[in-house]
Amino acid sequence: CDKIPDEGEIVYFQFVLSTGLSRSTTFTAGA
Repeated sequence: CDKIPDEGEIVYFQFVLSTGLSRSTTFTAGA
């Protein structure tokens, strides 16, 4: 059966994704 993610998980996923992108961009720009 498919697991439907609740709003908390979606927010957490978006937070991790945006944070990861920010770190990658900063790391690339810094390097």
